[in-house]
Amino acid sequence: MFAFRLQHLGKTHSMALVSLHPIAPRDDINSRDYYVSAGAYDQNGRYQGVSVQGNVPIPEFIQWAIRKGFLQWEVDPKWGDAAK
Repeated sequence: MFAFRLQHLGKTHSMALVSLHPIAPRDDINSRDYYVSAGAYDQNGRYQGVSVQGNVPIPEFIQWAIRKGFLQWEVDPKWGDAAK
């Protein structure tokens, strides 16, 4: 269940992704963002009262993933020079 560990105020927490989805377009929210949340859970799956949440702009999310090597460019040869 635990995907990763995060430190907060000197304590390490076992975190699990709770939500990752595009934000529905609304007048007061930038629809180019993704909503992300993760919570701290113990070995029995009980929530520990600590979470992280917020909106991540899609361009920054993609740029970060490319820098870290999680995403790689793919070039379709039928597009020729258009992909350069």
